[in-house]
Amino acid sequence: MELEFVVKNRKTPLIFLLIAIQSALAVMVGIAVLYGTSLNNVPAGVTVDGISIGSMPYSDAVSHIEATYTEKLKSSVLVLDIEGGKPAEIPFAQIDAAVDGNATLQSLEALNSAGNIPELLDLWFSNKNKDIHPIIKFNESKLRAELADLSEQLYIKPENAELNFAGGVVRKKADTSGLKLNVNNATEVIRKQLSEDPWKPVGLTKMNNYVLQSVSADVTMKDYDDIQQILAEYTTQILDAELTESIRTAVDSIDGTIISQKGEKNDLFSFVDKLKSKDKDFDNDNEGYDQVASTLYAAMLTAGIPKDSIVRGPHKLAPDYIEPGLDSWISGNSTDLKLSNPYPNKLAIFARVEQNSVTVAIAGSIRNRTEDCSISTEVVKRYAPAVYYVENSSLKPGEKIILNPGRDGVTINVLRNGELISTDQYEAEKSIVQIAPGTDLENNNK
Repeated sequence: MELEFVVKNRKTPLIFLLIAIQSALAVMVGIAVLYGTSLNNVPAGVTVDGISIGSMPYSDAVSHIEATYTEKLKSSVLVLDIEGGKPAEIPFAQIDAAVDGNATLQSLEALNSAGNIPELLDLWFSNKNKDIHPIIKFNESKLRAELADLSEQLYIKPENAELNFAGGVVRKKADTSGLKLNVNNATEVIRKQLSEDPWKPVGLTKMNNYVLQSVSADVTMKDYDDIQQILAEYTTQILDAELTESIRTAVDSIDGTIISQKGEKNDLFSFVDKLKSKDKDFDNDNEGYDQVASTLYAAMLTAGIPKDSIVRGPHKLAPDYIEPGLDSWISGNSTDLKLSNPYPNKLAIFARVEQNSVTVAIAGSIRNRTEDCSISTEVVKRYAPAVYYVENSSLKPGEKIILNPGRDGVTINVLRNGELISTDQYEAEKSIVQIAPGTDLENNNK
């Protein structure tokens, strides 16, 4: 009896071990069956945006998903939430949007790994659900075209800083930045959003992958740091109204010109080049251009700009709108007014027409003006004009008519604070006189 009891006690653990092994095998077989089933069928409890596809064969689920969303996408729109503006909408139909059933179900592949067996069991044997979003495919070219149209609507042009003068004072207006939509970055942001949640508005912001980008002005306040004060201005009167149009053209061509600091690109100013850029029909010999150039030259001298930095040519005959020696003759073929910036900072040129006068100003750094400049002229020599006689049969003997009194020629020095700037010689202008036939010219000249 004692032996039989001992044998029975030894069999009991063995029986429990066998039962445990059988149970484990049953579970493994069940899991294997479940795993095999999940390879062919969608796990129970899976929905796509609330649409149940659980337990369906994968091929049927793909067809069901694509058929369900085909109609929905025809009437739906992609909402773009634009920072600082009104939302925009792009109809899904405009970009050939459709749900990719296979891509949508790819997220379920991870459930078939050994590490996700517990979640797989929950889906099959509990009331738990797993909701996934549909994956949208679209025509990228058409999306880019839609975004390009939107970009034109959203574009805000930057405004350049402005520089002017009034009452002898430099005035500045700050620049403002613009805004543009980066189509490439917006496309990527939309692609990512459609892969995660196609119904959620897509945020187009500066922070979101720089979809909205600031556009800097071409000219900023920093570009005008050197322009601090008016160094000098000069005004001449418009004596011939017929020159007003050409004077305005010349004024517009040089107004606001910035001359770069010495040694940098664009540190040379050319009056002729400015005219050519403004007036395609540039006239080589126009007194209106000459008057503006002369006014600018006088402003340069008054500003104290070193004479070696200026290239200028005088007229053959002294003009009447400015003192001889302060004029500048402009001819595109031979003569120009040029200024090479001698300073380590920028210079600015301003010009304007007001009523019957033209004013030109030079502006720069406060360091450019070290002393007041006094411009003076002195006559070195005068030349009497030759007289040209024209016979007029209607005149009585001894009678004469002066058609043009002429003008003396002159050699003149220009000085600045006592320093000789230039010595110019101007021809005399002929006098024209009508006389009666047979008049004694020798006695008539006395």
